[in-house]
Amino acid sequence: MAVLKEEIIKALQEVYDPEIPINVYDLGLIYDITVTGDKARVLMTFTSPSCPTTEYLKSMVQEAVENVEEINSCEITVTFEPAWNPERISPEAREELGFLDIPKEKEDLAVKGVYLENDPSKMYTKEKLCFNCGVSDKERPLFQTFYKDEQTYLCTKCIGKF
Repeated sequence: MAVLKEEIIKALQEVYDPEIPINVYDLGLIYDITVTGDKARVLMTFTSPSCPTTEYLKSMVQEAVENVEEINSCEITVTFEPAWNPERISPEAREELGFLDIPKEKEDLAVKGVYLENDPSKMYTKEKLCFNCGVSDKERPLFQTFYKDEQTYLCTKCIGKF
């Protein structure tokens, strides 16, 4: 069963959240996977109860799991207990996105208006605030991305999109 569970995890690592460029497993949305015979059960959550992609992600997770050899059906259960938080993101995904904790000496530079290094191309031009948690881009760096061809930002504190 451990090998089968590993195959399911590999399949889930191919399902990406359309708003955050991290797969659902490394994003920490998958709380539990159980396999009984040829049936799988996945307990998962979303970054917030108002996530606009819940149905899409549920269907993609179910499809990915059901495509694993030896699995004929997959039941998806959604929970918000415990609530998802950014600490659930895997260390590998945090490193890939630059969401690692900022050392104190780098925080001081960020407050002065320099983005993690003394590179003039990375100087702040206008303060941006996360709509979800209120953190300023002068306190924590923001991750710039695109969603539906529109520029958007991800907060590195709460991983909220705005």
